[in-house]
Amino acid sequence: MRTEVPAVRDDPGAPSLESTPSLRERHRHDTRRRIHLAALELFSTKGVRETTSQEIADLAGVSQRTYFRYFATKEEAALPKQIDVLRAVEDMELTATTIGGALREIATVLLTATRPETGVELSQHQSIMELLLREPQLEAVRAAHERELATAISAKLASQLPGESPIAIRAAGEITIAAWRTGWAQWEADIAADGDATRSADAAHQRAWRALVAIVGEVGELDSAEGVG
Repeated sequence: MRTEVPAVRDDPGAPSLESTPSLRERHRHDTRRRIHLAALELFSTKGVRETTSQEIADLAGVSQRTYFRYFATKEEAALPKQIDVLRAVEDMELTATTIGGALREIATVLLTATRPETGVELSQHQSIMELLLREPQLEAVRAAHERELATAISAKLASQLPGESPIAIRAAGEITIAAWRTGWAQWEADIAADGDATRSADAAHQRAWRALVAIVGEVGELDSAEGVG
């Protein structure tokens, strides 16, 4: 399987009038954001295990019924972009006819769905990263979402490219997750190194893909294990 380096597309610019969110959509976005911020605050001060979904709902100023319309668990409230990226992959329409082209489209969707858009979102992203490092319960949910995302990517590829072998489809899903995770880790490392919190995540993701493709290409065919041991 030959994997091409996905080129991350530029943002399309300011939204058109047709894409301007309705009042209802803005209200839903605001409610979801308040729940997310409440979860981050409580998890940071009390810890994940000691926090309840009711406490998150109370701090966000919503009923528990409203809370569960947005998030199924308290952990998900801290990781909304994990939900967003899964939905984005499930809803996207692939146009590519090769695995490399399809991965290019998927990589763009993954980055667009998770890229921090403002300084406030960047601060939230950093808070989430800190929580993941010290909260195994939250990290377990993130890891489970990544496995679900890899499965969704493979399913999308299989439906678009029925002629590809199952192992190529499965490998492509795992490769995409590895590059996505590495890209975010590199972006965070770049910010920590130079303090430039405004730097784009796109370049780090491009570097992650190039590194991964180079490594896979260098490995080539594995030697036979026959007779080893």
